[in-house]
Amino acid sequence: METKLKIGYLPLTKQNWTNATLEKARADALAYLKTLPGVEVVGGEKMIETEAEALEVLKDFELQRPDLLVTHFMTFTLGVVPPLFAQRLGVPVVLWSMPEPSWSAGGRLERNSFCATNMNSHHLWKLHIPYFWVYADAGTPEASAQLDRVVRTAHDDFVALRVAVHHVE
Repeated sequence: METKLKIGYLPLTKQNWTNATLEKARADALAYLKTLPGVEVVGGEKMIETEAEALEVLKDFELQRPDLLVTHFMTFTLGVVPPLFAQRLGVPVVLWSMPEPSWSAGGRLERNSFCATNMNSHHLWKLHIPYFWVYADAGTPEASAQLDRVVRTAHDDFVALRVAVHHVE
């Protein structure tokens, strides 16, 4: 029987910044994660805009027990969610940010998700929580390649750990 890696998908956005483009990116990301072999995905059905929404998802994740978190920064968000989830669940985290759209239409930041990834990587580093970076738009070959590499690594480590624990029992 194949051991599946359970991924908890957290699409995070700043309240009132959600738009059709980001919703499409969330849906594309969730659909892609579900195609990965040896993976089961929980969460990600809707954007998480507030800490209250995040806490509801955390309750579900504590029941579902994902082995890896994919935290997708759709925009800049407060840094409390990924460290809280990682600490409570005891799992490594993928910090996924997306490049800014072209500034030609107005010259201002529309997402600032890279800044959220940078801030959260510092929090996780200070807490000694392992993390990975992905920097690509959802639905692109770059995102697929980076996510595939990270998930494959996490899956191999997960299977090796399960085998080692089984032999000890």
